[in-house]
Amino acid sequence: MSATHTTIVFTLILLGIGGVWFASLHMSEKQKITSEQSTILQNTMNAIKNGRTAVANDIQIIATGMFNPNAEGSDALHRGWGGVSLVKQHDTHHIIFSDSFKVTNGPDYKLYLVPKHNIDTEEKFNTNKKNAIRVADVKQYSGMQIFTLPSDYVVSETLSIVIWCEFFSQFITTANLKINKN
Repeated sequence: MSATHTTIVFTLILLGIGGVWFASLHMSEKQKITSEQSTILQNTMNAIKNGRTAVANDIQIIATGMFNPNAEGSDALHRGWGGVSLVKQHDTHHIIFSDSFKVTNGPDYKLYLVPKHNIDTEEKFNTNKKNAIRVADVKQYSGMQIFTLPSDYVVSETLSIVIWCEFFSQFITTANLKINKN
């Protein structure tokens, strides 16, 4: 192998190791969940599994959906799957990722709520980003998580949840939410 090829291979290896290290720095922090949020998570997951839209403790399931690992803008390195719900407790809305949630590793993932369906590419997200609500940082690659929406949030009839890598301006995954009519 020539010196040029060796240098290129070595550089690619370092970039790969550096990318994994960089991603681990940004996603190593576990989401801190309060006991109230834990109750909301467990009650919501039990209700969904049993096909209910009303839950104990005044929790109402507003909408549900699934992250699409085969979205047009997703690829082998940028995808996510699993269930997601929008719930309301008293006057507060929460987005909940189910225990089946998983997303490929990457840095600086953000959770957005977009008042439109089929936001499944980088171009569509960038076009609609001005109308999106940036909810929170996604701090875990998998499992149940809960995110509280701003207090002035008003539910739209058409909603998508988008996970976006802010650092690389990269679309990761989306879920169209279906509003419960109950």
